[in-house]
Amino acid sequence: MKILYGGLLLVGLVCLATALAPIAKAHVLIVDSTDSKGAILHINPNDNPVAGQKAALIFDTDKDVLAKNSRVVVDIKSDEIAVSDRVEAEVEGPLAVAEYTFPSRGVYKLAFQVMSGDETMTFNYTQRVSRGIDTGAAAQPDYEWAKILLLAGGIAMAMLFIIAFNNRHQIRQQSSF
Repeated sequence: MKILYGGLLLVGLVCLATALAPIAKAHVLIVDSTDSKGAILHINPNDNPVAGQKAALIFDTDKDVLAKNSRVVVDIKSDEIAVSDRVEAEVEGPLAVAEYTFPSRGVYKLAFQVMSGDETMTFNYTQRVSRGIDTGAAAQPDYEWAKILLLAGGIAMAMLFIIAFNNRHQIRQQSSF
């Protein structure tokens, strides 16, 4: 009977661990601005790029999105660190591949513009870069609050010392037992 309960407990724990496991996002499905065309975006390495290292932006489209004469341009912007770059992607069948080095950690807005003849489709995606070098404004710690607190504490200590010095005779009389 103990073996049966132990086996049920083990099966229950395995099911619980499987149900609570995080969902892996190896590839991301993105759609164009009209929600009529789709593509899968994969960013090497492991959909988690490293700032300061080259990343491959692999844009895998539906079969009717890219034609032989298609041109794909990737606009990369970040408001946090004032980045605005444009990268031309190489088109190989249904794939468009662009290489880009994210300069710093932060949130980047990627806009894949597919131009085929007179038609332009835009696919937007937001990518967080959380590994690697950090040269943005957030990398420089702001200690302004500490400077203000140190100044206020110094002023308070000076005032306390002045009050104690001016009242030293009364303090001595009160302190004698």
